[in-house]
Formats: sequence, structure tokens, C-alpha cells
Amino acid sequence: MARNFAGIDFGTTRLRAAEVDANRQSPTILSHGSVPVPEGLISHGTVTDIDATVELLRELWSTSDIGTKNVRVGMGSTTVLIRDLVVPKSSRQRMKEALPFHVADKLPFPVDEAILDFLPVAQVEADASTVNGLLVAARAVDVHANVEAVSRAGLHVESVDVVPFATARLVAHNNVGEGGLALVDIGATATTMTVLIGGVPRFVRIVPTGGQAITERLAADLGVDLQRAELLKVRIGMTHQPASTPEKVAVDSVIHAAHELIESVRSTLQFFMNANRGITVASIRLLGGGSQLLGLKEALTAATDLPATFARPFGKLTFGPRVDEAHARAHTAEYAVALGLALRGNE
Repeated sequence: MARNFAGIDFGTTRLRAAEVDANRQSPTILSHGSVPVPEGLISHGTVTDIDATVELLRELWSTSDIGTKNVRVGMGSTTVLIRDLVVPKSSRQRMKEALPFHVADKLPFPVDEAILDFLPVAQVEADASTVNGLLVAARAVDVHANVEAVSRAGLHVESVDVVPFATARLVAHNNVGEGGLALVDIGATATTMTVLIGGVPRFVRIVPTGGQAITERLAADLGVDLQRAELLKVRIGMTHQPASTPEKVAVDSVIHAAHELIESVRSTLQFFMNANRGITVASIRLLGGGSQLLGLKEALTAATDLPATFARPFGKLTFGPRVDEAHARAHTAEYAVALGLALRGNE
């Protein structure tokens, strides 16, 4: 009998989890929740203070009414390298075993300190001699830190997955359509872009900037603390019509910082399309708390000439009796990673 699983998303500013009933053809969200992360506990998706994160996990489980101790852990942000790779055709196991020889000169850290995996991304022809896929590499010490925090909190780690694959799984599960689709997940300190072709990840890039960079720019321009800048950013966004000179300064600051992020997305997608002339990216789906900035969706559409809309992480998922559906839907973009992790094996 299948068990229920919870996905854990280690965000820089919030720790999130979602529990899914794995026994159903149409999975049910049983519970979800989040707790704020004090500065310095989690950096770029990696636990840096294990003791404090253990306490946060225990708090999250007690306050969100999550019933399972079986969890799937996310690794993401800039601590994970995902790149195109072509390897000689062989069995999946042999391809994985040979990865250290193929990628030793491609990693920003020693290969003997890395955990490696390989995801084939296209149908392999019978007479083909090579396989195209995505290399996934993470520093072992980062993975072990996240796993240790979870284990010491009394939870059982079922698997470790990378964040872009988790969000891709969720979108594919909810049948967002065929063809080329770009997922843009804007977190606090990183933005992850994943191109899906027929629901399969074909290209992933992670850039080290997110919603927090906009907040920091606004705080610096106005000479206010980060908390006040965040509240102001949420209120004015990119579309606010300023009624005074101070407000105009604030709006201009948000727009300038947001356009730097938008340009990173535009240039990355352009790079993919230039390198893959036979593939068309038809639309963009936005995820992550940073995507909620007022006016960003419209500005991204204008910059890329691609229709950008918010992804629907809940899609065809149903809600259990312990879930406040209104609250969940109001925070829909924030739980995509946790839900995608929990759904591993339900594709």
C-alpha cells in the first residue's frame, strides 16, 4: 500500500511543506503549512544551521497538522548545477557510474565531493550511439546538511529531488499542455527557469537573483530597513501611480530592480531558443512568492513577447478536510515546490 508523503521546500525566508495522499489516482492535499526562517539558517536552498532548522521543522509539523513522517526533500537554488550533457549510450546505471569521468572538468567543485545524476531528455533511437540529457550535480555536504536536519527532526527521508524537476512534475501532472512551456520560479534569492517539452524538462538555468534583490534595492534607495521595504514593495509593485515624489522614487526603484530580473529571464530564454531552433517556447508559467509582484507578469510578457500567466499548482488536486482551501489558493504560487516533491512517483 502506498504511503502519504510530504514535500519539504527549504526557502531562504520560509520553510514550507505539503502532505499529499499518495493512494489516489487524483491525489489529495491533506495538509500544508509554512514557518518564517530567521536570517542565516537556510542559504540558497541549503541548511546552514542544522540545530535551528531542526527546531523549525518540528514547529512546522506541529502547527500545520501534517500527519506523515515520510518526506521528500528538495535541493535547489544556486547550490545545484543542471547542465546539458551528451554521454555514450548504455544502461541507465552504467551511464550514471561513468558520470564522474565525463564531468570532472565541468563542475565548480571537485567531482569527488559531488553527488551526480543524469536525466535523459529525449527518446533514444535504437541505432543511436549517444544520449542527450541533463546532468544534475550537487555538493554532497549540502545534500547531507538538508538530510541531517530532516532526520534529526524525527522524519524519514524517502528521497532527495531537485526543485526544477519537482515543479515540472507538478505542471505535467496538471496537464498544462503540450509543446514548449517555460516555468519561471521566482524565489527570494534565486530564479529558476525550466523549459518543458511535452512535460519533460529539456533545459534548466538558475540565476542568483530573486524577489529579495528588489527589496534590498528599494531599502537602499529609500534608506529604510528591509521589513519596511518589503511591505512597500508588495503595496506599490510596478504598476502603482505615485501621488508624491517619495512614492515616485519608490516605484522607480522597484521597476528598475525588477527589470534586471526580467532581463535575466528574457536573455536566458533567448539563449535556449537560439540553441534549439527546432523548438518553440509558446508561453510562460510563473511560480514562487517573487512572481506575485504587481505588474511583473505583464512586464515579463512585454519583454519576451510570450504570454505569461500564473501556474496553477493545485490544478486537479483535491483538498482534504484539514486544509483551508481559501488560504491555500491565496498562496498558490508558494507551495508548488513542496507539492511537486510530494508527488514524486505519482507521475
